[in-house]
Amino acid sequence: MIRISKYKILAFTFFAMTAFLVVSIAFAIPDPFTEKHIMSGLISDWIDDMFKGQTVGDIKNLLYIDFDTIKNGSVTIAANVGKTGNASGGMTINMAVIPKLYKIFQNLGIMVMIMYFGAGLLEELSFNQMYIEKMIKKFVFLVIGVVLISQAMELVYGIANIGSAIVLKAYNVATSTGYNTPALDDVKAEIWSDIYTVNPDASAIKRLLQNMADLGVQVGYVTQMFIPWVINKLCWVLLQVVCWSRFIELTLMAVVSPIALSDIAKGDANTSNTARAIKNVIALSMSGSIILLAVIIGSSIQASIFAEAVTANNFGSLCWEQVIVGIVQVGVCFRANDITKTALGIA
Repeated sequence: MIRISKYKILAFTFFAMTAFLVVSIAFAIPDPFTEKHIMSGLISDWIDDMFKGQTVGDIKNLLYIDFDTIKNGSVTIAANVGKTGNASGGMTINMAVIPKLYKIFQNLGIMVMIMYFGAGLLEELSFNQMYIEKMIKKFVFLVIGVVLISQAMELVYGIANIGSAIVLKAYNVATSTGYNTPALDDVKAEIWSDIYTVNPDASAIKRLLQNMADLGVQVGYVTQMFIPWVINKLCWVLLQVVCWSRFIELTLMAVVSPIALSDIAKGDANTSNTARAIKNVIALSMSGSIILLAVIIGSSIQASIFAEAVTANNFGSLCWEQVIVGIVQVGVCFRANDITKTALGIA
């Protein structure tokens, strides 16, 4: 049996208490330049990260894309999110391969359309059902198909640019009306009044003791905010996943659109998938505005709940409520395309 002398226990206790006291004093003494404690600075940074660092503007920059520039070989995206690229801070993506891939699918689409047209003629002739009206109708649809396939990329990107314009309009309306109220600076000021109650006219010893007492309140705020902050960061990552997925999916649709448009040569609007394909492009383009609206609404609710958590002195439970709103917000963003399809009647 190992025995530990009481002197070693006392020495360990003394060093542990000394280390705790030193750390407490280090955390309790405010920065002479910013007049903030280390903990209060951390709380302030977390609040900025939860509400200001992940603003609607960042989402807008991931959704507002000039798709016409892809035809020229590049596109600038995420003006405030991307940290490399042009002078505006945007991320310039080399998309030179897209027009070349589109040409391949364009030629394939023309071939498939001719096959549909020929198969339709043979079917009508084999049943002796070919009339002059049907012949004219099939040739008209063939011409329409040639025009659509030759301009398929412009059609998809044109619809996508309309979606970008709506995103920009919604963002401008939101920022002009002050969607994210109350001001988070006021919330931080209220937290600051809770965690820093030192009388500047008191003696140095009294100020130090009060700083150490205030440290406990600061630790309480940090403890309650840590997990919500982590979840909030995860939600932000998931929102970026949604936005980048939309961009990549729209680009893929533009490349393979000739195949989707080729069956218009069947000459039957009831069996052709062309209209459905165009509606799907419209739905995906409009989903950007649904995502932005979800973030605007969610951010407003989160900021209000957070402010209420401080003023109502119910920080712990209400802080978790704004996390729940953030999770719901992400779920709605993932369903944005389905919501738009429902609105267009193609769900």
